[in-house]
Amino acid sequence: ERMEHKVNYYLKKIGGMVGLQMPLTTYVARHTWASTMRDMGVSLSVVSKGLGHESLKTTQIYLSSIDTEGVVKANRKMIGRILRI
Repeated sequence: ERMEHKVNYYLKKIGGMVGLQMPLTTYVARHTWASTMRDMGVSLSVVSKGLGHESLKTTQIYLSSIDTEGVVKANRKMIGRILRI
């Protein structure tokens, strides 16, 4: 847990450096990965496996709770900033 706290601390700093509106955390990164894969048309079973879920139903519930519009905007902003560096 201490390592996750440290990782989240640095992710939040990075998010702030690139001007993200929401704090960047491992939780946000996980959601971003899952929703991006879904939006790219990757099969639910692959997304489920990547998330470590044992049930596709769990993945469906997880993905249905994600507000993709905000995540997509944040991703675009981050990628744009990275490409300018």
